[in-house]
Amino acid sequence: MLRECVGFVRCNVYVPDLEIPPLPTHDPDNGKLIFPVGKLSGVWEWGELQQAMSMGVEVDEWKESYWYAPQYLFKDFVDDLYKYRDKSSRSYDQGLADVCKIMMNSLYGKFGMKTNRRMIYRYDDPELPENATPANNDPDCPVWFAEKTIDAPYVMPQISARITALARVRLLQAMLLAVENGGRVFYCDTDSVITDAVLPTSPHLGDLKDEYPGQSGQLKGRFLGPKLYVLSCDEWEKVTAKGFEERTVSLIDRLVAGETVYQKRLEKVGTLARHGFMRGPRMVMVPRTLREGKGKREALPDGSSRPWRLNMW
Repeated sequence: MLRECVGFVRCNVYVPDLEIPPLPTHDPDNGKLIFPVGKLSGVWEWGELQQAMSMGVEVDEWKESYWYAPQYLFKDFVDDLYKYRDKSSRSYDQGLADVCKIMMNSLYGKFGMKTNRRMIYRYDDPELPENATPANNDPDCPVWFAEKTIDAPYVMPQISARITALARVRLLQAMLLAVENGGRVFYCDTDSVITDAVLPTSPHLGDLKDEYPGQSGQLKGRFLGPKLYVLSCDEWEKVTAKGFEERTVSLIDRLVAGETVYQKRLEKVGTLARHGFMRGPRMVMVPRTLREGKGKREALPDGSSRPWRLNMW
């Protein structure tokens, strides 16, 4: 079964002081996904756990496990759509490529959808659940909310969890190779690594792509947090600032200086519900600052970082 099945194992592990720890867990303080060192307890996919054990992670206690027979799911679907993502193709079209990306991501994400939903009801709905609450805490409110569990047949989280684990192992191996080649890892996301090391790249599915060919050694970077950074060279600058309408170096400078930046946002459904849906959504100005709370890693005075240490058992 260890060789031929897809499995998920609940266990206690000890992660030594690794610069790039291999196992994820949720931060007990804020719920963020982090990769700490120390004594961890949780459920991990067997392939990801094997990778961790090869790096010196020790299993202190084995608990229960769950196993599935493996299959190639939707292989033809993914292979066909991925052809439209090949930028080297003469017929490459950015719009079509983006549509195919959304279709493939939606396929994978659908299996991992949560079964707990927040439903909206009218106050006079004959099917209004007993646990429903008024949107604005006023018993006369015409709009009520209720939590509901959806037992949808397409919710099969073991599929999404397996794909996520495979991607994390692939990303971890790329980071370890960068360090092995004498480089540093400055930033990573779910599908990318920013490093000063040379890594093997190709346009094939599952391989790393060189996003800036011919510019190795010329890039400069400033990294403030997840999806908040600047990459630049002599000819151009790229600002990634998720959640911000403005994406400029000036924005980054103002955030670093501690300024409050106001962003235009359309009111959400909850706000409209609290007003009984008696008007349409309005554009409002929302204050944003650079969060100084606990991040995914512990920030050090010299600008570097290190993993958090946990003791869960």
